[in-house]
Amino acid sequence: MDSFIFNGISSKEMKILIREPLQPVPRAEKNVNFIEIPGRNGYLVEDNQSYKPIPYSIICNTTKDIDINKLKSWLIGSGKLILSNNPKVYYDAYIANQLDIETMVRKLKVFQVDLKLQPIAHSLEKYIKSIKNTSKFDFMISDATEKMSPIITVYGDSEITLNINGTNLNVTPDESICVDCDLQIAHKDYVDANSAISGPLDEIFLFPGINKIEITGEYDEILLEYSKNYL
Repeated sequence: MDSFIFNGISSKEMKILIREPLQPVPRAEKNVNFIEIPGRNGYLVEDNQSYKPIPYSIICNTTKDIDINKLKSWLIGSGKLILSNNPKVYYDAYIANQLDIETMVRKLKVFQVDLKLQPIAHSLEKYIKSIKNTSKFDFMISDATEKMSPIITVYGDSEITLNINGTNLNVTPDESICVDCDLQIAHKDYVDANSAISGPLDEIFLFPGINKIEITGEYDEILLEYSKNYL
C-alpha cells in the first residue's frame, strides 16, 4: 500500500490511508521566457537557467481512531517528502493548501494534500570521497542527473588551494574546517569560520560524470560529502 513520509513522520504512523495510487513526480518545467519580436517570425527563448516548482497532490483517507490535532500539526509548512513509489530520494516540499482538516475528516473522511516540490530530488544516501596523499584526484559520479553542492571537510594545518572542476577555494583549516557549499558557510565544530576561506562557494559543484580535483599545498585528508541529485 502506498504511503509517504513528511518531516520524518509516516502517513502509516498517523493512520492515514492513500485513497488513490501515488503518481510519479513529473519532471520540472524549465523556467524560460518566450519573446516575440515585431517583424520576426516565431520567438526567441530566454533561458533563466532554472526550473519551476512542481505541483503534487496526495488524496488521503482517514481511519476511525485518527488524532485530528496531531494530523493538523503535522501537515503544515515545509519539510522533506519521501514517497513510497520512489523511496530512495526526497524532495524539499511545502504544503501549499490551507487544509481545513478537521472539517474534511469529520464530514468526508477524505482530504487532499497539495504540495509544491522543489524541482530537484536528492538521494537519501550520502556519499563520501576521501582524498589523501595526492595533488590530483579524479572520480566518477554515476546515475545522478544534476549538479551537486558538496560539503568539504579539510584536515591539516597549512593553507591550501582546492580546485574543484575549475573553481578555486582557498582554505586555512587550522586542524580542521567544514565548508558547506550549499549553505555557503564554513565552520569549525559548528563555530563560524568564514574568515578561514575565500572563493565563490556558489560556483563550486560536483557533476554527473568525471569530476576533477586539484590540491595545492599540504594537507592530511579532504572529505567530499554529497547526495546525488536528480531532475
